[in-house]
Amino acid sequence: MVIRLVNQSSIRTVDVQKAVKAINLQLTRDFGRYWAHSATVVLGGVPDAVKGDGVLYLSDTVNDEGILGYHGSVYSNAMPYGVVYTKLSEQLGEKWTVTLSHEVLELALNAHVNLYVIGPHPTEDRTVFFWREACDAVQAEEYAINGVYVSNFVTPLYFTTNEEAGQRNDFLNRRYKGESLYSLWINPGGYVGYWDPVKDMDEIFYRKGDDKAKQKAALKLQQVGARSYRCAKSKKRALRAITE
Repeated sequence: MVIRLVNQSSIRTVDVQKAVKAINLQLTRDFGRYWAHSATVVLGGVPDAVKGDGVLYLSDTVNDEGILGYHGSVYSNAMPYGVVYTKLSEQLGEKWTVTLSHEVLELALNAHVNLYVIGPHPTEDRTVFFWREACDAVQAEEYAINGVYVSNFVTPLYFTTNEEAGQRNDFLNRRYKGESLYSLWINPGGYVGYWDPVKDMDEIFYRKGDDKAKQKAALKLQQVGARSYRCAKSKKRALRAITE
């Protein structure tokens, strides 16, 4: 998959090129180690003449209801696309390169955002359909590649219901209170989203008292209607905090 990155921001081209190089290394060395999804980011192109399998726009201006970064498949020619707003990343205390990495990995994993994973409801005894997102659950975590910070991501094992000794559910495998990330769960600063077939509603869960996760989850939910992977008849959306 070739993802074309169009820089419409005030960030210098040399800095964007450095980020692209680091993210491409992340795709091949780290992400590709776990996921059988090949992608390459190529910088260049103009909005009306983009060629590739997907496109991401890097922009300063916040619009589309103030979304931090998103990907979808509502581009005019059905090409999967996304937008990263650098100013909003700054306001939320996240490096724009981390947001960009987040969106690249999720575009590579689920280009048309139409894949779900069946799993247990976070707090109730029934089944829901989790969004197959690569970075949401660990989105507050980052690491550096050649001086460029990129996003942590989950592994395929994360989307299973069985825990396996000696394996990891996310790349960094950090521990909180002595525990690593459980399947279909979240680390501090992260959230998990799913479609509830009983309620016909999109919901996002985050840790109670986790204001950073709540803020980002709210932004994510604002753009649910623009993403093709949501059930067309589903108009209801909700944010709920996890009580631990």
